[in-house]
Amino acid sequence: MSNPPGSDDAYQAQRLSDSAACYFINSTSQEIAEIWITHQQGATSSGKLQDNLPLMYYFQRRGGSSIAAKEVIQLPNVYFNYSDDQTDQGTSNLNDWGVYFRHSKTNMLYGPKSSPMTTKSLYVEQPYGAAPADYGIVLELIETPMGFSLNVYQNGSASPEIFSLVRLQSSALLVAYKLSQPNTVRAAFDAIGASTEYPGDKVPIGVCISGGGSRAMTAGVGQLQALSLIQYNDKPLLDQVRILSSVSGGSWLSGPFTYLDQPTISDSQFLGTYASPQSLTPLIVGTKPADGNIGAVITNDNFAFKSLAVQMVLLVLDDAFGHGKFNNLSRMWQTIVGQHFLKPYGLLEEDRYSVPISTYSYSLQTIGGNADALDASFYPAVDDGFRGSRPFHVCNMAMQAIESSQAKNPKNSFAVLAQATPIFTGVPLTAAGIVNSSGLPVGGAQIATFAYNSIPCLHAGDSVPEYIHVKQASPWGLEDSIGVSSAFIAAAIAKYIGDRASDELADLLIERGADAARFLSSCLSKHTAEEIAKLTDEQFAHRLLRMTDEDLMASLPLTFQIVSLDDFKKERDIVLSISFGPIEQKILKWLLNKLLDEIMKILEKLAELIVPMYPYWTPANLPESSVTPKSYVTHYYDGGLLENTGLASLLSYTDIDTALVFVNTGSALSLCDGDSVTAGIVDSDGQIIDCTNVKVDDQISRLFGYQGYVPGSGYVLMPKTNPDKHLQWFEKQSAMTAQIFPSEDFAEVLQGLWQAATGGNVSQNGRYVLPKAPVLQHPAAYKQTLTTLANELFNVEGERTVEIYWFYLSPVASWSDLVPPDANTPSSDFPNIGTFTTQYSAEDYNLLVNLTAWSTQQFIGNNPLS
Repeated sequence: MSNPPGSDDAYQAQRLSDSAACYFINSTSQEIAEIWITHQQGATSSGKLQDNLPLMYYFQRRGGSSIAAKEVIQLPNVYFNYSDDQTDQGTSNLNDWGVYFRHSKTNMLYGPKSSPMTTKSLYVEQPYGAAPADYGIVLELIETPMGFSLNVYQNGSASPEIFSLVRLQSSALLVAYKLSQPNTVRAAFDAIGASTEYPGDKVPIGVCISGGGSRAMTAGVGQLQALSLIQYNDKPLLDQVRILSSVSGGSWLSGPFTYLDQPTISDSQFLGTYASPQSLTPLIVGTKPADGNIGAVITNDNFAFKSLAVQMVLLVLDDAFGHGKFNNLSRMWQTIVGQHFLKPYGLLEEDRYSVPISTYSYSLQTIGGNADALDASFYPAVDDGFRGSRPFHVCNMAMQAIESSQAKNPKNSFAVLAQATPIFTGVPLTAAGIVNSSGLPVGGAQIATFAYNSIPCLHAGDSVPEYIHVKQASPWGLEDSIGVSSAFIAAAIAKYIGDRASDELADLLIERGADAARFLSSCLSKHTAEEIAKLTDEQFAHRLLRMTDEDLMASLPLTFQIVSLDDFKKERDIVLSISFGPIEQKILKWLLNKLLDEIMKILEKLAELIVPMYPYWTPANLPESSVTPKSYVTHYYDGGLLENTGLASLLSYTDIDTALVFVNTGSALSLCDGDSVTAGIVDSDGQIIDCTNVKVDDQISRLFGYQGYVPGSGYVLMPKTNPDKHLQWFEKQSAMTAQIFPSEDFAEVLQGLWQAATGGNVSQNGRYVLPKAPVLQHPAAYKQTLTTLANELFNVEGERTVEIYWFYLSPVASWSDLVPPDANTPSSDFPNIGTFTTQYSAEDYNLLVNLTAWSTQQFIGNNPLS
């Protein structure tokens, strides 16, 4: 990325513009092949400049070599005039000038969209004698989250004018938008003139699959299996669900399920086929899911926690070598998630430089007239007669925001809900006075999903048409939605990497690097993939110890850009003098350590560097024309940081009356603190409510305005100000926003879940006590009627009556009793397996799917939907 204003690059540009010469500064990390400066703008759909486009200047280095990253060149034999003067210099529309450049690696053309870059003119003067002093112009190319921008400095100016340059597409993107209220699925279709596409066969039932990594994804598979088997109105219930709301690990399942359109993969292949617990055998339970089944992803060695860490390290190495395809750390996790959960199902397309070029929408009709303009592959929600229509998928993310009065105090930021759907994506909040970190307004409207990663061409004061023209470097894709939704896992892996010494990381690369390089082959440059394969191969190391200098340089061309040949030969002599131990591993580890040393500063801060960042804007409050591209950039987080069930987001849609909420938690239902008098819910008067000494995940308590259970304190109401000490401020502020139900109804949830799971009301002196083992005999599930509280940050309307079916993941003895003992062989922490256990054994996967499928059918069978 380019340096910020005030940095060395900016200072250099400012200084150079005070001379009478003209310069081009490539302040990016990319190589540039050619530069055009034109009197007018225009490019063809094939990515070429229009014929006969009047040129002011053209530059290509002799011999065709590129303008290197960070290079400064003087544009010889030309003097530019850049002013408000519109005097005709032989051309018209002097403010319609443009700067175009061709990327050396991708051969793609970048330039302005078909609108004036500025009101000022840029034209060539041909002065006699010495050039006047005010003809010093510097064009500085910088990288932005939207692609590239051009800074124009003149006469030593400290504040440049900034213009966006984007990858040129075949035509302009015209983006539909809608205001947040009213919020129904039908309103989304009506807003873009696609009312005929609205699926009228859906009923007002929504399904929530919570966060929880691989555990949530696996449990969700069984839950969707059950919903496909349960009959409602003589049809499968799953086919009639109106909305599917997902968070984090739940999004790994819901995203590909919604858009799966591979005719070779049926739903029964993707989700697997349900078998009764009694029919399970060691062979069935111990067999890994076949290709095409979503379970094949998380039972693969490539999805182990340490393997994911190695994949991150390889992407950083690839970028650091300078030959890599990958060069956007804030999209690292989205890239990895796309390779695992989308690519196997044909739901991810990248260009040959690993840039995603695919997007999604409900149907071809709902993407409007932009199909050709997008220049991208497009995935519709399935409705092909082969599977039936899918629910309206709401993928939940969190976005950083702050009250406008606190904009200069970033530590007071908090998270707001961002929803990605098949039609619109954005922040649905209706609260006023909320802005991003740069002060741009947040909320009030959403924009068409394919264009969410964009910057508007209109600004404050402009007449706002029905559709808005935007600039976009690449479309918003499924990998963005499910990657951001699950970013908590990425942060944990990045922290693990940052806490490791290079020696330990080298061991990981030797162990897992070759497999990781093969898996990421489409994301890594060929040179990097080949080099890593060699540096993790002991047979190659055996040859390496005996190679000539010439062969060494040819075999490891990237490594020997970093490693001194003399240093290597000294280390090789030391290794060869050792008469014991695996000398091949020693030399490989030495080389890998040298490579890792080059990127350790990046790896140590990786958890900060991979936080997703995208431009954000809202049509409800268009930005001023002076806003720079950098000001649009906003941080995004895992949806579970804000609300981990997906229920608050679901209920922002008023056409949902019933919600099936699958809380796939890592904490089984249990009692609190034995006989401690402080265990349970503390009401507003400071009194303990009887029979509330039941411990549940705080993703439920937050919905009722309570903090998570704290030993010695119980469940305490969320403070309105001054967050308590056991949660960080950012997380606490986010948790405080999630209440959508009255606090007095929380006790009923605890009591209902405990009584359902244990088979009865066993209590003494106003407290539950442990029944005879096994404690949790039945599914922890409960049906509750609730009235909503208004919540502006989630756009939830108050005073709505809804039926909630709570499903809380816990052990179920009655299910376990049905499974033959020789097939009932899960891990010790089953079913509430830790969130950071990303890879599952076949046994854990198959048994967890079966448990949740059986439990869901049992409860809904006994509590039919109305």
